[in-house]
Formats: sequence, C-alpha cells, structure tokens
Amino acid sequence: MNIIEHIVESYTWLIGVLALLGIELAPIKVYPIKYIGQCLSKWLGIKQLDDKVNNLKKEVDNNELDRIRYEILQFSGSLRNGLKRSTTDYQHIEDIFKKYTSKGGNSYIMHEMEYIRECHDKGMIL
Repeated sequence: MNIIEHIVESYTWLIGVLALLGIELAPIKVYPIKYIGQCLSKWLGIKQLDDKVNNLKKEVDNNELDRIRYEILQFSGSLRNGLKRSTTDYQHIEDIFKKYTSKGGNSYIMHEMEYIRECHDKGMIL
C-alpha cells in the first residue's frame, strides 16, 4: 500500500476538518465556510445593510462638515461686524477647525481661520 493511500485512509476525518476550515492541502483552494458565510449574508441582506450604514456615515460626516463650516463663518462674520468674542469662543473655533480638517474640509475655511487668528493676535478676541 502506498504511503499516501495509508494517510488518506487513516486520517480522512482530519483532512475533512482541515478542508472545512479552508486549510490548503493542495494547489486547489477551497473555503466552504467562507462560501456559506457569503450565501448567508446575501440571504439575510447584510451587504445591503452594510452599504446603507456606510452611506449614512458619509451623510453624517457631510452634515458635520456643513455645521462646522457655518459656525466658523458665523464667528468670523461677527468679528468683521466688530463684535468682541471671548477666548473660550476662540478655543472652541480652533478645536472644531481641527475636526473640520481631519474630516477632509476644504481650504475656503482656511482663509476664514487666518482672519480669526489675525483678530486674536490683534486683541479683538478678549
């Protein structure tokens, strides 16, 4: 009897377990658990749910960017109109600007932040 035939006959159960786990025993790769998982996720609609969650996350991020942009514009507008703002307000604007840039905000607000920082340096912010 050939050594390979002996191993196959003696360890059939082990080869079956390894095949179920997706262990590669030959150049042919078979991942039955992965295939079953894909079928289940398709049947349960998990892929569509994941897409909806990702779209919702993008929408929330865009809304957050809009809110921050508006708040920075309001702050710089109030400084242009001669309103004195507190250091606490200035620190808040600096903090949300960091958040804005980390979320991928554009350079238009950068010009407004430069104006706000100039006002801070000139003492227009108490």
